[in-house]
Amino acid sequence: MVNIRVASQFDSGSWLKLRQQIFPSKSQSEHMLDIQQYFYYPEFKQVFIANSAHADHSAENKNKIIGFIEIALQDSCEGSTLTPVAIINAWYVESSHQNKGIGTKLMLEAEAWAKSKGCKQIGSSALSNVTYIKNAYEHNGFRAISLFDHYIKTLSLNNAESADPIGVVLETNRLIVREAQFKDIDTIVDYLSTNKAFHQPFEAPRPHNYYTKAYWQQKIYADYYRPDENKTLQLFMFTKDEPNKTIGYANYYNIMYGAFYSCHVGYMMAESAQGHGYMKEALKVGIQYLFKIKNLHRIQANYMPKNKRSGKTLKSLGFELEGKAKNFLFVNGRWEDHLLTSLTNAEW
Repeated sequence: MVNIRVASQFDSGSWLKLRQQIFPSKSQSEHMLDIQQYFYYPEFKQVFIANSAHADHSAENKNKIIGFIEIALQDSCEGSTLTPVAIINAWYVESSHQNKGIGTKLMLEAEAWAKSKGCKQIGSSALSNVTYIKNAYEHNGFRAISLFDHYIKTLSLNNAESADPIGVVLETNRLIVREAQFKDIDTIVDYLSTNKAFHQPFEAPRPHNYYTKAYWQQKIYADYYRPDENKTLQLFMFTKDEPNKTIGYANYYNIMYGAFYSCHVGYMMAESAQGHGYMKEALKVGIQYLFKIKNLHRIQANYMPKNKRSGKTLKSLGFELEGKAKNFLFVNGRWEDHLLTSLTNAEW
């Protein structure tokens, strides 16, 4: 299985070895200086890496890096009159893993990042005169713009009226658990409005327009096209019997990497859908996705002591109680204590 994720400081050594394959004339110190720039200026530079997760789960193979792509913002580049423009500074997949779609997956992540920064074009900065690199750029929709084999691609910035993002889609025996699409706005607003009073005792203050279609149109667009600004993954729940009716959601937020590799989760379920085990089922598949695909190490969940049902669900999923926070969140007009729990990824 291959996972694509944002690189962390812990990946520097493996990343360096791959960089040396395509920039052999650079010294190790020059490579490390380049690498550190991506961690110093994450708002302007980003690198995505491809992990090969082997079945043996050995320390050596579990998170082996087999490819990467480096992207950065610039005011201009050859062949573009637009600003800012995203630039691919390096793009590489190990030879034994080429022609398996890994390079394309890396490029798609880079393009999504470029779109989130408002870029309408993405170009290549390094000379691409190696045949397989030229073919890879052309395969991914780039066109040559000079005799020196620079490439550029115009990005499709779909708007809310014309495009419906797919996003993350997970399934269980009974449920479809996925990110919202624009076609879901009516059912989401209906679900939230119908259950407003039921959720109120456990819900933090919401924006004044939270229950409007306009709010959710903006929210869905931001979640999909500007994911690095939100650091959340909100998964809505639908039964397979009624796939167009929202029954709840789980919101994985404060997603952080670096030395943390963790997030928080909050969740709500419609009053009419209580008592069927749907929430446990949805959380279980969401946790599997975040641990196995997004490579998180820890998920934290906090709940009010009076919310016994929530505590029971978390315990059944393996969350462990870590303590109690006094006056932790402002909920329904007052400061409420919360019990703090967490679940760690045993295979990380």
